[in-house]
Amino acid sequence: MARIESTVSSAPRGTAGNAQASEGAVKRPHQTSGQKIRQAFLEIGIIVLASILLAALFKAFLFQMFVIPSGSMENTLQINDRVIVSRITEFDRGDIVVFEDEEGWMPEAAEPGAIESVLQFLGLRPYTGESYLVKRVIGKGGDRVTCCDEAGRITVNGYALEESAYLFSEGGVTVEPSTIAFDVIVPEGRIFVLGDHRNRSADSRYHLCDSDPLVAFPPETAVRGPVAFIAFPLGRATRFHTPESFANIPAAAESPPGVGPVLSGC
Repeated sequence: MARIESTVSSAPRGTAGNAQASEGAVKRPHQTSGQKIRQAFLEIGIIVLASILLAALFKAFLFQMFVIPSGSMENTLQINDRVIVSRITEFDRGDIVVFEDEEGWMPEAAEPGAIESVLQFLGLRPYTGESYLVKRVIGKGGDRVTCCDEAGRITVNGYALEESAYLFSEGGVTVEPSTIAFDVIVPEGRIFVLGDHRNRSADSRYHLCDSDPLVAFPPETAVRGPVAFIAFPLGRATRFHTPESFANIPAAAESPPGVGPVLSGC
């Protein structure tokens, strides 16, 4: 009997697998150069919009940047320092705060342009300070703030403040806490503020004799928040804390009055 051999011819390796893979593959639509450009712009637009939204939320609920416009807080803060104000932190006596000039302490300033206003609102540009002031909180509602005791120190509810750590100093000479004598009780919902460079700061002291003494006490609702730190220039980066001296101030002896009396100072 003759022997019969059967042979099975095979396709070149990989041919069948490639054929099956090509049958099951999803072909991407061909994109023209114009479509690619539009897609790129769309992706960039989404990223920019998301960044603006995050910046606005960051500014509205967390932090806000301001530019220091004057020397009233030297040497703690210098002109053109960029400071970050915390919108989520309560402020207390001793803290440096930024507040809106609702009482008209400053001459009316020119309004920023439309683009500048939008950038400031979104938190993409720092506020220049044209409608904001920066000072140190010395007293809150109900506090009796007096200048000065026999040692020349400002007292709050009878407690003498030690202010040498932040008062302006030059050539080894520190400015006096105040050359203006006063004795006031801070109204309810208001604050009594002073600049660290007392000789260059038109602060609460300078408005006690206005026709309406209430002007001397900015409302707490005008406060944007305490200054948390200097962000720029980097060589001056500093984080701020409430000075220890303010921790020992006793509570106010009486409930804050609706209108703070100016016991003396005019």
